[in-house]
Amino acid sequence: MERLPFTFYALVQIAFLFVHYPTTGRFPRIASLICLIVLLLYCYTEYSLQSPGEDYVLGCTNGILMVTAVHMTFSCPEFPDGFQRTGPATKAESTPSELPFVQKLGWMAELAGNMRRIGLTRDGGAVGGATVDVSADGHGPTSSSARRRFVISRVTLSIVCLAVFHLSILHRPQSSPIGLALHEDARYGRLPHSNSLLLQRFWQVAVWTAGVVSEMTFLQTTAAALSVWLGIFEPEDWPPMFGSPSHAYSVRRFWS
Repeated sequence: MERLPFTFYALVQIAFLFVHYPTTGRFPRIASLICLIVLLLYCYTEYSLQSPGEDYVLGCTNGILMVTAVHMTFSCPEFPDGFQRTGPATKAESTPSELPFVQKLGWMAELAGNMRRIGLTRDGGAVGGATVDVSADGHGPTSSSARRRFVISRVTLSIVCLAVFHLSILHRPQSSPIGLALHEDARYGRLPHSNSLLLQRFWQVAVWTAGVVSEMTFLQTTAAALSVWLGIFEPEDWPPMFGSPSHAYSVRRFWS
């Protein structure tokens, strides 16, 4: 099998981009989706990066593109005009389907690169989890007290996430006392082999999830605290990266 050429992967990205082209007609999205699926299936069957690890990463990346494109095409009836930026600026913006062609391309690229729709609303509801409440003192979101509270809360959360991330590294199955104990229990027959494997896999998933979530949240909260402290962005520009787990009671809400 040959290595994946750059031009081929560029075509994949272009097809994925045009799934997000802001037009009220569904045909362009369906046509782009069909092109994307054909390209990805051809990629899966004809190309290899000559490394199982790299092939795995490429397969996951392509799979995310395919699932996201299908979701956008068939599970978002409010697309594109139902998607708006959060904040007061959205009131003066044209709807995406009415933008000039060049601006449509920019809107398309922005949406395609923001799979979790952070900072967007959809049909009047926030997309991507909870909103940021920064005006509880009654002075509005740009007051110094609101900024101070926001920065302190994000710095505190960053410290917590950094601690959780380091703990997740220390407690990976191959190095943690719990993971090693489960391995020894299976080795010496103190636990049935099937039960030990199940517990080891559960522990591995839990540690991996904690590490990934804490790392991503640390990066986002650090950038949020710094940019708001410097006055580059407002607190409402930084909604939480992950919403409440209690809201994930359907596939659609979990994905968005």
